[in-house]
Amino acid sequence: MAGDTVRLYTRQNDKTLLMLEHGGRILNQRVYVQLHFGDMAKHYLDCYDWFAREAAKLVVKKIGEIAKGAPVVLTGDFNVDQNDEIYRIFTSSGILNDSYTHARLRFAENGTFNDYKPYMKTQSRIDHVFVSPEFNVDRYGMLTNMYWTDDAQTEAQNSNQAPSELEFRKMTLRTPSDHYPVFVRINYKK
Repeated sequence: MAGDTVRLYTRQNDKTLLMLEHGGRILNQRVYVQLHFGDMAKHYLDCYDWFAREAAKLVVKKIGEIAKGAPVVLTGDFNVDQNDEIYRIFTSSGILNDSYTHARLRFAENGTFNDYKPYMKTQSRIDHVFVSPEFNVDRYGMLTNMYWTDDAQTEAQNSNQAPSELEFRKMTLRTPSDHYPVFVRINYKK
């Protein structure tokens, strides 16, 4: 491939162009592409997968060039879980460790993506904190805090399992984001 330039062509429609214009990016889920891109879907997805793998390799290469052995922390929503090839590109590079797997103490009751559905559970972690070997990872925590909003239509209820003065209302459990925050405490090995 000539140079570092990659051109990826997609079918455009008004909704896609509007997303690009107002949000600065295009989000096309794999299922959407499979349903709407017809015979081009496989080609598009193969190209996207290749592009994502090459981008991961480029990130590792650029970290090596820029950091030149200095400590590195790489964080983000990578949209790939711990079983994906792209994840392995980072963790097999020799310059990045997954803070989850290297943590001395770990609290992670769920995966990192919740799709605004607090009642769903997954083991997939798509938000990662990668650190170079110069760090000890003391703690890794996935913060699954949620909040409730009042269902105004419900009346207060009592429980036959609790003192009568306790009143309960039905509330809707919500998450502040479609991803759970990840907290990592790291120590630099001097």
